[in-house]
Amino acid sequence: MAVKHQDIELLDAEMVAVLRQRSGYERVQSTFDMMEFGRDMVLEAVRQQHPQWPDDQVRREAMRRLFGDAI
Repeated sequence: MAVKHQDIELLDAEMVAVLRQRSGYERVQSTFDMMEFGRDMVLEAVRQQHPQWPDDQVRREAMRRLFGDAI
């Protein structure tokens, strides 16, 4: 999927200043939190689409959607 310039949200200068004040730990923690949130959203979407599937099958499908078939 190609990313188009208009699809990229730019940060304003005020937000950039706030983010630059964060420690390395805070930046890594924020990244982890965002990844976890995204994973949880995909898991819930799979559960809603396939309510009959057991948890292990839901997790496998979510990981496939997130990381592709190579996993």
